[in-house]
Amino acid sequence: MRILILGRATARLAVEQGHDVTCAARGVSGAVPEGARFVAADRDDPEALVPLADAGTARAR
Repeated sequence: MRILILGRATARLAVEQGHDVTCAARGVSGAVPEGARFVAADRDDPEALVPLADAGTARAR
């Protein structure tokens, strides 16, 4: 399962359970858990997560 994560604790748990985790963040509050993929994105920008949805790592609802 692919999961887009917006929280470090949830990301760590998902990685530990074997999920394919992508963390989208500005990258100013620390590193993502080992095993997770980091994608720089400013959540205040409405268009910031569009490339992730287009890449298939997040699904728009």
